[in-house]
Amino acid sequence: MVKVKRIQIKIRTRQTIEIARGETVQLRWCAECGEQGWMITPESAAILADIETPTLYQWTYSGRVHSVEEGPERLLICLNSLSLYTERS
Repeated sequence: MVKVKRIQIKIRTRQTIEIARGETVQLRWCAECGEQGWMITPESAAILADIETPTLYQWTYSGRVHSVEEGPERLLICLNSLSLYTERS
């Protein structure tokens, strides 16, 4: 009997994004992605996506991009979902 070994190789790429001085990027759980992801403010996300902030809010409310509420009037946008959507458009 021949034993077969299976080797799994995972390759991760690292990307650095500089948004603005003083901007914090936070690692938070994204329920829609089902994993932790980097989150930024809607204003910074709109700059990255090259869209107006109200458009980003529309994308968030329609489910095109994922978001997490961090208390009253504090919304964070999931960079994974933002990059997936902006790459398609």
